Amino acid sequence: MHIANMRIFVTRAHILNRIYRIDLFKMHVFNPIKIKLLKIYS
Repeated sequence: MHIANMRIFVTRAHILNRIYRIDLFKMHVFNPIKIKLLKIYS
């Protein structure tokens, strides 16, 4: 693997990791709200 390819791979992994972390955070924040709403409306 070339150094340039490695760098591209690392940056891509970094971006994906950041997106994944944001998604996890959203799930962590919004899931309890959804569950509460479901409990209220069911």
